[in-house]
Amino acid sequence: MPWGSRYEDYGRDGDNGGYNGGYYSSATRPMDRNSDTYAQDMRAYIARQEYQDYLRRFAPVEQELINTVMGTEQLEERLSAISVNSDQARSTAENNMQMVAGRYGTSQTQSQQQQNNMSMNRMQALSEANGMNQTRTHIYDRNMNALSGGSGAIRGTIRQGYGA
Repeated sequence: MPWGSRYEDYGRDGDNGGYNGGYYSSATRPMDRNSDTYAQDMRAYIARQEYQDYLRRFAPVEQELINTVMGTEQLEERLSAISVNSDQARSTAENNMQMVAGRYGTSQTQSQQQQNNMSMNRMQALSEANGMNQTRTHIYDRNMNALSGGSGAIRGTIRQGYGA
């Protein structure tokens, strides 16, 4: 609430003629339509009501979105899932290779097994690095879109030319 504290004291001005620390107190709706300042008092009243509505209804949701977007929890969760999926994929690939070799009754020599393991290690590291980098890029783009308001379904439709 950058300027919310400035308006918190409105309506608690006591008997000081409508002023509260230099600000006009308009916690209640202006009633004197014949006043010279009725229009500006009414506009100020409406602006304060809109701001209070913003603080009450939208600001908490906006803050939650910012905290979610700027937090690292989702990124860490996705990166750990990539490592787990990579390990599972490697295990499945090794099992499949053993089943195929078993069907044909063949086996690998020690040097072939070492070469195969090195190749599998390289491919696993490459796939993990690629997945993590793409995830980081995607989450960064998503965060920037969420903060700038550029990720809405309607906006996407308009960009494609279907909404016009």
